[in-house]
Amino acid sequence: MFLRTVRSHAKLGAAALMGAPMLLSQQQAHAEQRVYASGEALGRGVRLELWKAQHENVVVLDLESELIQLGMTRIRDYENAGAKFTHDANGVLRSTLDLALTELPSDEESAVTTPRGYKAEGLMFEDDVKVCGISIAVNPEAQKGLAQVLRTSLPYDAKYGEILVQEDAKGGNKIAKATLPEDLDGHEVLLLLPELASVSQIDKVIHVRSRVCWFVLESANDTGVICSF
Repeated sequence: MFLRTVRSHAKLGAAALMGAPMLLSQQQAHAEQRVYASGEALGRGVRLELWKAQHENVVVLDLESELIQLGMTRIRDYENAGAKFTHDANGVLRSTLDLALTELPSDEESAVTTPRGYKAEGLMFEDDVKVCGISIAVNPEAQKGLAQVLRTSLPYDAKYGEILVQEDAKGGNKIAKATLPEDLDGHEVLLLLPELASVSQIDKVIHVRSRVCWFVLESANDTGVICSF
């Protein structure tokens, strides 16, 4: 149900294999010893903060969070597959959705009344905040799983939509089927993608942004991020 990226590997020529067996052996040994850390591409410490300052529309998941690390470690493990992988991947997606919701306009001085009549301060969305979640996938089975993640994560009164994309003859993407709610004016729209390699995957979707006021992209690949457009 949850799509995993299939990465193609270049084929090495026979001549190259025969000409540099020692070099290949050294590279393989180096690759086996190399241990990667979450968010390496963005850097850590000052480097990460500089990157964030240059990309203000991107919010990076807290990579120091043990909850996030547990989820990311599980979905990176090649031995994790099938229903277990789907379960763990959906957990990471929900964490990303939770972070996305904190970016929406909210009232920090809200107060509610408990069942026993006590007043308790808290945080609530502003009265005019309306949410719509749209799942994007390349096959119907994945679509069902993503839609379920949205419905169990977003506010009770949120609207939902689905977009099925397919690769076209030129290597790009086209919208094969779209089921979107009517009247999305004024809604905060969250697009849920299990993995985002490039904006070209969703450029056709962004082109319909006249129907929405804000886009949030979700990614649960090497580094969890959300972006607003």
